[in-house]
Amino acid sequence: MLNNILLIALGSALGGVLRFLNYEFFNFLAKNNSLISNKFPFATLSVNVIGSLLAGILYFFIIKNFENFSPLLKNFLMIGFLGGFTTFSAFSLDFFRLIQANQISYAIIYAISSVFISLIAVFLGFYLMKFFS
Repeated sequence: MLNNILLIALGSALGGVLRFLNYEFFNFLAKNNSLISNKFPFATLSVNVIGSLLAGILYFFIIKNFENFSPLLKNFLMIGFLGGFTTFSAFSLDFFRLIQANQISYAIIYAISSVFISLIAVFLGFYLMKFFS
């Protein structure tokens, strides 16, 4: 039990650090590139899509190697790392902030793209791994 908790905590810390670096990257782009705007939450959208892609990939490997896949590694990656990297609460807050800022069209585009692109990314990750294995 303690090993699981420590591995989940470590995975969550690593995922959280990568999420922070992703946000910093998009802040840098917004300051140095006119194509990226701080008005649209690209950073949260990207971590949720990338996290969904990784979830599909990892889920494929877990199913394919179920007998030999370590439960500790599964918890580290799926619960810890992906849980720390992706964030539905940030998605919800970004949506709320867009509504509060009267950016209704951005809010709708953001919500629809977050949900549908992330769902497509899960399928893509899983079936890419199935195709290449």
